Amino acid sequence: MITGTLTSETFLRAVELTRTEAQVFDEAYEATTQYVPWPKAYGGDMVAQAAAAMMRSVDADRQLHSMHSYFMRPVDIGSTVRYEVERLR
Repeated sequence: MITGTLTSETFLRAVELTRTEAQVFDEAYEATTQYVPWPKAYGGDMVAQAAAAMMRSVDADRQLHSMHSYFMRPVDIGSTVRYEVERLR
């Protein structure tokens, strides 16, 4: 018998996005960072959430093959992060 939260459930909750009204680009999503035991949110969460937002904005036959990101400032744990996606194709 498995006890505790499954890793896949933890990951899926971490990349759970809510579609919202776009202000600048074509589509917008919001997500909440998960708890970590250090002062600021884990950057990998933001990368995974950004990738999930991008993948929701393209046709199913397209796949992510490369990604480059910069962390411009820290994010507070439990805060809502907004992702806006610009469709280029």
